[in-house]
Amino acid sequence: MNTIVLLSCTSKKNNICCKAKDMYMPSVRFRLSYNYAKKVVKADKIFILSAKYGLLEENELISPYNKTLKNMKKDECMLWADNVYNRLKNLSDVNDDNFVILAGKPYYKYILPKIKNYDLPLKNMPIGKGNSFLKQEITNNEN
Repeated sequence: MNTIVLLSCTSKKNNICCKAKDMYMPSVRFRLSYNYAKKVVKADKIFILSAKYGLLEENELISPYNKTLKNMKKDECMLWADNVYNRLKNLSDVNDDNFVILAGKPYYKYILPKIKNYDLPLKNMPIGKGNSFLKQEITNNEN
């Protein structure tokens, strides 16, 4: 059983073609989530949920874009979630792996019913409170 972290894309991005993990580093939330995945969760794999690209491996090369699930219709979001899940099935064991999801509800609500083991550490937390939680957990794990 592996521990897999799913991070959300962010509106703040680099403006050049780069690795997916580097694309979103201008975002404080993404940096904190990524560090949490590495230092606290000690993830076996990290994937990024991208409104444009679907499920990204952290080292995939991508170009900048401006797209969010928040502006998409329900059927578009469901199709997006199906595509993400199908890729996730090829890259992980959706029945046995444990998924730690550090993303907003629009990015996970249609995926959750399809996976068995998951944790939502930031569930119902506003951005500021979530960022404080992530910072504290990272600090606690550095000592």
